[in-house]
Amino acid sequence: MKAIFRSLSLAAMLALGTQAQAQLPAGSLAPNFTFTDINGTSHTLYDILATGKTVFIDVSAAWCGPCWNYHNTGALEDLYINHGPMGAPNVSATTTNDVMVLFIEGEQDNTAAQLTGTSGAGVLSSQGDWVAGTPYPIIDLPTDATGNSFMSGYAIGYFPTIYKICPNRIIEEPGQQSAANLYAMVAPCPGPATQAVDATILNYLGDSYACGNQMDVSLTFQNHGTAALTGATVTLTDGLGATIATQPVAGSVASYDVATVNFGTVTVPAGTTSVVATINAAGDAVPTDNTLTQALGSIMNAPYDNNFDATLNADYVIEDVGNDGVSWGQVGIGAGGSAASVFMFFYNSPDLQVDNFYIPKTSMVSSTASIARVTWNRAAAQYTDANTPLTNDKVEFQVSTDCGATWNTLWEKVGADLATRAGTSSNYGGTTVPVAAADWIGDTVMLTQYLGEAEMLMRFKATSNYGNNAFFDNVNIELLNGVAIEDAKNVTDFKVYPNPTVNVANVSFNLVDASDVTVEVFNSNGQSVYTAAQGKMGVGTQSVSINTTEFAAGVYMVNVRSNGQSISQLLNVAK
Repeated sequence: MKAIFRSLSLAAMLALGTQAQAQLPAGSLAPNFTFTDINGTSHTLYDILATGKTVFIDVSAAWCGPCWNYHNTGALEDLYINHGPMGAPNVSATTTNDVMVLFIEGEQDNTAAQLTGTSGAGVLSSQGDWVAGTPYPIIDLPTDATGNSFMSGYAIGYFPTIYKICPNRIIEEPGQQSAANLYAMVAPCPGPATQAVDATILNYLGDSYACGNQMDVSLTFQNHGTAALTGATVTLTDGLGATIATQPVAGSVASYDVATVNFGTVTVPAGTTSVVATINAAGDAVPTDNTLTQALGSIMNAPYDNNFDATLNADYVIEDVGNDGVSWGQVGIGAGGSAASVFMFFYNSPDLQVDNFYIPKTSMVSSTASIARVTWNRAAAQYTDANTPLTNDKVEFQVSTDCGATWNTLWEKVGADLATRAGTSSNYGGTTVPVAAADWIGDTVMLTQYLGEAEMLMRFKATSNYGNNAFFDNVNIELLNGVAIEDAKNVTDFKVYPNPTVNVANVSFNLVDASDVTVEVFNSNGQSVYTAAQGKMGVGTQSVSINTTEFAAGVYMVNVRSNGQSISQLLNVAK
């Protein structure tokens, strides 16, 4: 089930300046609000949080089909009845009394009639009666400055937006989850501030790798005390307790406020595997939340294989650039029936959000290899429904040899080129549209130009078009020696001739089993200069001709892919 990006009213456009696509970043401080529901009861967010309750807000529109679908799942209804405020109407007598649910009708151009199912045109249309059977409070957002302030303060970019706000006023967006999943998010929430001094580190924002023993470090913390916080310092140590740097907290931080401490570039001891940040404030009553440990990635020596079957350790870094809480993850779906892969959750990622998945920092030093490449398996789908054209999510494979200061894109797929199966309106990889064995294909990128690099970063960069999911498995970093490399069991008798060539190169091979075949050519920078999908080819000898007239003089890699495996050979082009 998808959300619908909202069409902003004129008043909202004036308030926001532009159409917002990203929601409030996870870890932000939720703005306070006071609204009166349709039954005349006033609700102030901070007052509710002060009672120790976690607040879930559903910002929807009466005309929004996906909002209506989620509303009718009863997830928020069950959450409220079983965990809502003790003694409130419709709440169970056995409630856990630790949750509040608020429905906020966020389409400011409609009227109150749409909440009860009165239908007109456009924003005055309605999916049905939102009031009947709804046990939790319903707020029809006013069209005045307070309503505009809510929409801008909460960066509402699409309907429905589901937020969770902990009693410490910190927000995140869990999305359209079941009641059980939502309630599981309540227990980890810190309570309201009760001590005069309580500094709490929230998030690490710095580098996940030390390049040449240098790394940038920053973090956020919250004053979880009832009094203003002054005179605090943050100390950064290595995993053995040696001090790396100390940074004072500037100025005074009000109760509940979130602030950033920036260490800038620091030097860490060689071999450091983690850094520990500790905030120190005189009289801190809760020292257990003063410390955060950040594991640092180590250097892997190529060749190695990333099959993702084991739990991802600190060497695998996920970077949620937009900090929207939706990013890469590990899932129990793998190529060839393997145990797991990594996937980008495009299905719930707002448009234009960027998320990076880093494989371990790699040493490409070798005394014997003459060829290097990376291969992987991929499965992906586009999103489409009756009202949405096929979406165009993008994934790039990038490398950096200067600690991430600059990146070189070696592979890029967008939309239909990224997809390996037909588009769907369902959550690809879920129970209704599983990842089938036939969805997986293989990709190859040449890395020969990077042989000898002592520290190289590699990542998949995902740019969302609010589409559907993409899965990656078996990311294999290979160092190879020799002219012909044969690891595709289905391909034998592989030849590229004439070699050297000027205008035409012939690729000849034998297929053991009929299969889909793709022929690719990569230049010395690892970039694809020729790709030709041959479709399904039969058993026996096959031949493909490649026009090299436009190729610059140099060394190229000819690659044939079959059944998710590949076979490669060097080709010299002379001019």
